Amino acid sequence: MSDAAARQEPPVRPARSLHDSFALLAECLLVGVYVLIGSLPVITLPAALAAGCAHIGRHLAGERTDLARFARDWWSAVKDLWLLGVAALVLAVLLTVNVQVAASGALPGGDVVRWVSLAVGAVGAVVVLRVAGRWSRVNGKSDDDGARARDLVPLAARVAREDPTGSLLLLLALGLCGVLIWMLAPLVIVVGGLLSLAVVAVEHRHERRDEQA
Repeated sequence: MSDAAARQEPPVRPARSLHDSFALLAECLLVGVYVLIGSLPVITLPAALAAGCAHIGRHLAGERTDLARFARDWWSAVKDLWLLGVAALVLAVLLTVNVQVAASGALPGGDVVRWVSLAVGAVGAVVVLRVAGRWSRVNGKSDDDGARARDLVPLAARVAREDPTGSLLLLLALGLCGVLIWMLAPLVIVVGGLLSLAVVAVEHRHERRDEQA
């Protein structure tokens, strides 16, 4: 083979990249199971997502990941974020009632109330995801006590406002996960892992953008 022909051949991609892709897929599926189980008490949903984000982050960093570490992260996140879980549940119930009442036609200006309620719900969901991502960055790297909900919620809201593209990506991820569940309800088992991966990716994007600024 001539040197010119050798130069024209495309480079061979290392087999390790394919291995890493399948490993990440498997880890996301596993984290989805962990997050689903950790979210069963309902108010622990933000904590379960935060632990899932920390788990995905450690996997991408090449650190050790196992069920015991996820359980420690989950319990630490529950202690830090349980109040956010309660607030999120109350808000979700109120917004659901608002949407149902507005849809019934018994409320004047029902269309406006419905769309405002949906918008508030979308913003609240993005903030919860941002809190999960921020908690995983602060607490997921150690076993020490770190930031709690009262500290993380204002920070997450500010980041969501300063990074509208990332917030839109998280909202899109939520919508796609909702479509998956609507298409096939058992796919709820993978949603936690997919959302955790989306949050980690958006947080990484925001961090890289800050470094380049």
